[in-house]
Amino acid sequence: MQVSHPQSIINGIPPENYFLVRDDLGTPLGEGHTVYQYQPHLYPDAPVRIYFEMNAQPAARFMLLGALIARARQQRDTNPEAAGRAYTCIPLEDEEMMGFYRHSGLDCGYTDALIRFPLPTVQQNLPMNFQVDQSPLNTPMEQNAFLLRLQNNNITHIDPMYLGQLMQMQHFHLLGLFMGGSVLVGEALMSGYGPNCELAAIYINEDQRRRGLGRVLLEQALMVAAAGGVTNFTARIITRSWPQVGLAKKLQAQQLSAEYCFPELTL
Repeated sequence: MQVSHPQSIINGIPPENYFLVRDDLGTPLGEGHTVYQYQPHLYPDAPVRIYFEMNAQPAARFMLLGALIARARQQRDTNPEAAGRAYTCIPLEDEEMMGFYRHSGLDCGYTDALIRFPLPTVQQNLPMNFQVDQSPLNTPMEQNAFLLRLQNNNITHIDPMYLGQLMQMQHFHLLGLFMGGSVLVGEALMSGYGPNCELAAIYINEDQRRRGLGRVLLEQALMVAAAGGVTNFTARIITRSWPQVGLAKKLQAQQLSAEYCFPELTL
């Protein structure tokens, strides 16, 4: 077997980050790639995150994984001052791949989690000099500006099409947390129908973090949802992210289920 790179970009992945495995006759046995991420607000203990994805026949898995981890170490070394991990994502029911990654020395203890927040029964007051209001999304320019703010806070799962779908829902709200009446310090995006609402994204600007403002903003979102008739307010978090887990614990959220595992290796 041999591992090689493609001659050109594949699905936006540079050739040096894409790997092909073939047998001695040139028959394809697998492929995989890596993606560099830097997410200090989600993973402050190890902000360099190298996502890898692989699809290979059993005979080629160890060779392909070795190539991907080697490339992940190279990418991690571009930021030597920050701790890093390589990780992937598999369904929890995929026992075969779970066993493979465990045998390969990866930690398979972290998952996603669907959590439910209890709705407030009393009015939650804002800190002095802070206000919450709807952030405008009336024009394409305002929508693009919001998507850029998400990207600047490493939130990349919401694109223009998905945002448009969320905006059509009954309980759609984009709440902005403002300081001094005009300085936007964070936003919470939520949507849903009937009694159900889900938090799609929340962030606090980097220079305002570690002041409890994420909790303040989420409490306001819960109040808005409850006032609109919502009785089931949920969110999805990653159990590896202690800021997400800590916020969930502070608001006494209950874990309902998990669907995915995130095997990882410290680099």
